[in-house]
Order: sequence, then structure tokens, then C-alpha cells
Amino acid sequence: FNGTVNANGTSINVTFQYGTSKSYGTTVTATQSPVSGLMATSVSYSVSGLTPNTTYHYRVVGTNQTSTGYGDDVTFTTSRLTVTWDGTAWSPSAPTASDNVIINGNYNDAGITCNDLTINSGFQVTFSSNVTVGGNLLVKTGATLINEGTVSVTGTTTVKQALTGAGNATPNGRYWYVASPLTGAISSTFAAAGTNELWNYDETTHAYSELTINTSPRAAGPGYGARLGADQTVSFTGAFTSGT
Repeated sequence: FNGTVNANGTSINVTFQYGTSKSYGTTVTATQSPVSGLMATSVSYSVSGLTPNTTYHYRVVGTNQTSTGYGDDVTFTTSRLTVTWDGTAWSPSAPTASDNVIINGNYNDAGITCNDLTINSGFQVTFSSNVTVGGNLLVKTGATLINEGTVSVTGTTTVKQALTGAGNATPNGRYWYVASPLTGAISSTFAAAGTNELWNYDETTHAYSELTINTSPRAAGPGYGARLGADQTVSFTGAFTSGT
């Protein structure tokens, strides 16, 4: 908590009142209390143990022998709790719908409900039942997500893939054969006028043609030829295709 008080030539005791409403309910003493003098003095208090993802109110209060003064009501919202799976157990606790979840180890168990879900590189994750992601889903390079139920994502789904580039300004023939990992996937990495280019195979002409609008959505399943000017991680954003 932070505030400013002016003792106006007296000595005042300074506290902060805080809680989840304007009724406050909890009072703590400012670190700088008591305060004296004729100038504005900054006061503060470091609070801990607040509930994650919760809005709090607080105000500074100055009291001397004759009166009490109250500062303006200030609000803030605490961060969401981040829950991590290490390959063996959840820490600090099993995830809830309001938590952000990081998978940092192989997982083969029941589905979860959470806010954001991140699956770190190199891990295989199998959910045996439904998964509900109220925020965003991120699958990093080399991670595998297998769902035996359904995966519902309210926010944005992003899949990352590290690709090796040609190593110079003009790609010299190092191609990747890639498929869109999502339905309606878009990747801003590719641009027809640059060194990062994307091709589509035309079955009628049996030839590859460059996609001149590389940021238009791609269907899940069909393969594309990709060529990059330098090593980089390509991000695809779109809708998770449950069951594929």
C-alpha cells in the first residue's frame, strides 16, 4: 500500500485500512508511522497473504490527539494463482477455474478447468476427460497435446514450432513441410514479400504456388511448404480442433 500524509506540524499515527469492500475490515500500521513535520510524507505497507484474483480496497488513515483524516479509496486486483504440474504433482495445489496452469512435465490424467493453460516444450500431455480453458491455450515447440474428451478454449489458442531457416537473407532451398496445427490458423511469420514464405500444393496442376496472402486462415490437415530466411519459432493462432 502507498499513500501520502501531511502532519501539519503535529505527530500523527498512520495506518492503512483494507478489505474486499469499502467496509475494509483490516487495519495495519504504516511502516513510517508516526509521521511529523510540515511537508507531505510518503507512507507504505507491504501486505501478503491476499487471495489471488480478488479486488481489494484500501485507504490511508492519519490520527492525532484531536482528529482523524481519511484518504481516498483505492482499488487493485491481485494476480491469478499460477499452478504448475512438474510431472508428478501439482504445486502449490490442484488447479481451479480461476488459476493459470503451466504443464512442466509429462501428464496423463483427467482433464482440468483453468484460466490460461501453457504446455512447455518437449512434454506429452494426455487429458482423459474434458478440458475447459477460460483464457488462452499455448502449446510450445515439441509439446504434444492429446485429448480423449473435448478441449474448450475461450481465448486464443497458439501453437509454436521451431523451424530452421536458410541462414541468409535469401532462402536457398531449405524447406519445411508443415501442416496447420489448428483450424483457421494464422501465422504472421510468413509474408509473400519477405524471406519467410509459404506455398500450397495445387492438385490440379501438380505444382506448388506461393500463397500471396500468407496471413489468411489455413485449414487443419493440408500440408504447406515453408521456407524461412533465418532460424525462428513460428507461432500459429487459431481454434483448437478437438479430436484430431
